[in-house]
Amino acid sequence: MNVAALLFCLAALGGIAMVVLRVRGWLRPPTGLAVVHGLVALTGFGWLLNEWVTVGLPVWGQVATVGFGLTTLGGATLFLGFHVRGKGLPLGAMVAHGLVAATSLGILLVGLALEPRGRSLTSVPTPATGASTAPDTYKPSQP
Repeated sequence: MNVAALLFCLAALGGIAMVVLRVRGWLRPPTGLAVVHGLVALTGFGWLLNEWVTVGLPVWGQVATVGFGLTTLGGATLFLGFHVRGKGLPLGAMVAHGLVAATSLGILLVGLALEPRGRSLTSVPTPATGASTAPDTYKPSQP
């Protein structure tokens, strides 16, 4: 999830730049910026989905992934519904897209920060045995 978090942070920089341009009067950001922003964010989303499917994610990682999924739909709507058609991007929709993305990124970063040291970031207990799916299992001390 570290890689996905880094990708989302990079995508956020592009998103902030696009909102600043919109507030300064640009109807649409430069296409290259919009495409790079979308591709970097989509790569992060794909990375999280892959981790969820292959090794599992903690609940906070799952919540962040769902939030980024919603953000992906909003971004695709902004790009395909407005940008590609040559229409100005609605500032309200841009802000809503950014708020969902920022909330999801916050959940992801806080979850990563609170993850116990020594535990694989992708290890989660399996329901049947309670054993971890990762080779370097985190073993909390028993009370």
